[in-house]
Amino acid sequence: MLAAYRDHICALLEAALEQEDVLARAAAMVAETVRRGGVVHVFGSGHSSLAALEVVGRSGSLVPVNPILDRTEDLAERLEGYGLALMASYEEQYGLRPEDCLVVISNSGRNPLPLEVALAGKERGLGVIAVTNVAQSNALPSRHSSARRLYEVADLVLDTFAPFGETSLTLPSGQGVAPSSSFPALFLVNGLLLLAAEALEESGQAAPLLASENGRDEDAKARNAELRRRYQGRLRRFGV
Repeated sequence: MLAAYRDHICALLEAALEQEDVLARAAAMVAETVRRGGVVHVFGSGHSSLAALEVVGRSGSLVPVNPILDRTEDLAERLEGYGLALMASYEEQYGLRPEDCLVVISNSGRNPLPLEVALAGKERGLGVIAVTNVAQSNALPSRHSSARRLYEVADLVLDTFAPFGETSLTLPSGQGVAPSSSFPALFLVNGLLLLAAEALEESGQAAPLLASENGRDEDAKARNAELRRRYQGRLRRFGV
């Protein structure tokens, strides 16, 4: 079954890659944020938080990327109003400015928390990029009183194309197994920042990328510190 799982994941990555037009537009939004000195705010709901944290404070990623953390560890994912309060608190500490953009990752896209994070971003004039499963989200009712889902409020939508209910294989007992949505989400978020960095360099601007401080480059720590100083007070401290 492991080979079948691999084949399924590879097929999801191929499907994600076919969204070249949306990926290019989303990358242009991120690149413009960096050009203007803004910050890319990232939020992941539930297991999608893995994809959000994937691109924060690590070598090869853009420096001005900051995570919005749900300290309830998903206990409030379905609590209406919590997402708005979370964003108000986050804004007080890190700021949400019109030159920024926001990436919200939620495979189902139906719960109040990711929806309200996206809505709060839009209310403040930020461009919003969603990473979600459009088919699954469309097939299920929203859990928010507005009846809206994440893909309906974002400016740009990147689809994970994950199977309904996450699992990609079935055991002989009939139980679903082998979740898969994290793979395309990770690919899309990393790919988005890759394309943005490429666009910055093509325009003649150096991409502010973090270098590994655990390799042979003894100057990496100093260069990273210099890059971070440009965004002082707007980024959480994550190691590389």
